[in-house]
Amino acid sequence: MRYVSIDIETTGLSPQKHSILEFAAVIEDTQTYATVEDLPYINFACNKKHMTWDQDTLKFHLKNDYFDHHENLKQVTIDYLPERFKGFLRDNGFAPFSKIIVAGKNLARFDLQFLEKIKTWNRMSNIAHRVLDPIMLYMRPDDEEPPNMATCMTRAELELESAHYALGDARDVIRLIRHGMGLEL
Repeated sequence: MRYVSIDIETTGLSPQKHSILEFAAVIEDTQTYATVEDLPYINFACNKKHMTWDQDTLKFHLKNDYFDHHENLKQVTIDYLPERFKGFLRDNGFAPFSKIIVAGKNLARFDLQFLEKIKTWNRMSNIAHRVLDPIMLYMRPDDEEPPNMATCMTRAELELESAHYALGDARDVIRLIRHGMGLEL
């Protein structure tokens, strides 16, 4: 099965008020082995002149040196992001307008809400209704809520690549799915 692991970083939690800072997508094919680092990927910083910040999110990013990382990424305007994503998929063998299976931590309830705010997102990407979220693979009966990414990685005995950088998180989703499916890491 081919799927695309997607992750974004944002300026806050509200798709109505906040913006996408960073976008990453990594293509996985469960029939062909490659190390996660060797899988095709894109990773962009999304630039926008005026961004509204949630203060806790801003403090978190400042504390974790996020902006040093952000400065080193290729910049793309948010309106151009869907076209770049579509080109990336086409360049990696996805037929135009074919359904794309996507994966991500909180992708269905968080990331896609931000992405669908971009005018051309739905026209440029044909996301399947079913979304892969690896969290269910790492839940335990005594959990009171679904575990976060770090907890899942610990339970899978995997090393967290880089919390809260889009590319690292997208790759960690693939690692979790591979581990949960019993595939070679």
